[in-house]
Amino acid sequence: MAVKPEIKKTIEAELKDMPDDFIVAVVSAPENYAAVNLALASYLTKKRKMSGVYITMNKPYKNMVAALEKEGVDTKKIFFIDAISGIIGDKKSANGNCVMLPSPGSLTEMGIVISKVCDKKNPRFMIMDSLSTLLLYNNQRATLKFVHYVTTQLRKCAWPGIIFSLEKDIEEKILTSMTQFCDKVIKV
Repeated sequence: MAVKPEIKKTIEAELKDMPDDFIVAVVSAPENYAAVNLALASYLTKKRKMSGVYITMNKPYKNMVAALEKEGVDTKKIFFIDAISGIIGDKKSANGNCVMLPSPGSLTEMGIVISKVCDKKNPRFMIMDSLSTLLLYNNQRATLKFVHYVTTQLRKCAWPGIIFSLEKDIEEKILTSMTQFCDKVIKV
């Protein structure tokens, strides 16, 4: 799927003037989900010339890599934390550029992997896809506590972070809580 020019333009306009250590919540319509994720990774790796971590909870690692490469993203600049392939039984597609987790419900393990990866790989951004999926596998309290942990780590390291969610899957209460952790909420 090629990213629609208007989505790419919106992402660039919204993030262009953000400082290097921004944290944003990106809320997207379901029909824009894939394009928005690709546009975010493309913007950070190409325009801001950063390496980073991509936490995927919806698409297996091999599918994300294929989609990003089709969009011209250098996937060697991205370390993946795959929390979905274990559920579908594909544990073989990981390599040195990916860590596989059992499921999006493995918050403790995910937190440990994030800390280790950030220490060893020295990324400059993190994309978490998605808050909607975390809420399917975890209760609201655990999910918000985990997001708070991740945003605290990002602030400590002064890295930009993006927490993605589908607009129809996120309750207003959760979005309100998210705004405490984020510098901006972007709706695409």
